[in-house]
Amino acid sequence: MIEIEILKTTMCPNCPPASAIVKKVAAEFKGVVVKETFIDKDEKARQRAILMGVSYVPTILINNKVEFESVPKEDDVRKAIKKALEK
Repeated sequence: MIEIEILKTTMCPNCPPASAIVKKVAAEFKGVVVKETFIDKDEKARQRAILMGVSYVPTILINNKVEFESVPKEDDVRKAIKKALEK
């Protein structure tokens, strides 16, 4: 199974489009789960993001590894998922 986590904040203007792209592409694959984490609402998640060096939202993790720190292109998300599935 592949887990994609989108680290976001409630006031981030780029987070909704990033979430939409990730969810759309993830739906093309079996065994891919998308989770959204609001780091401005969850102190534990915020601390984890700080420890990971996250300084920008949206940040998109695939299997706990930072893959994107922006709004990704659909094709880039597709490639990243395929790469993760190969492991």
